[in-house]
Amino acid sequence: MKNAKKNWMLTCDSAAQLIEKRNHVSLGPVERIQLMLHNGLCSLCKTYQKQSDLLNKHLRKNALNTGHDTDSSALEKRILEGLEKVQRKN
Repeated sequence: MKNAKKNWMLTCDSAAQLIEKRNHVSLGPVERIQLMLHNGLCSLCKTYQKQSDLLNKHLRKNALNTGHDTDSSALEKRILEGLEKVQRKN
């Protein structure tokens, strides 16, 4: 029973990772339940989730207003291209 409890209970670090992950992709059912249980017990992570949601909402709104692409794959491509340029210089 102790191992089962260990698998379901998240640390705050793990909860923060899931909070950020859910802003980009859908969480699986187990992850959603784990995060819901953790946030039910941890007011700090619940507050962090609210702040993260608010920040992402404003970032998306700003990106739409400025015409910037909110697609993470496009951003990833630009980052990789920049890294390649730096590596070629070295």
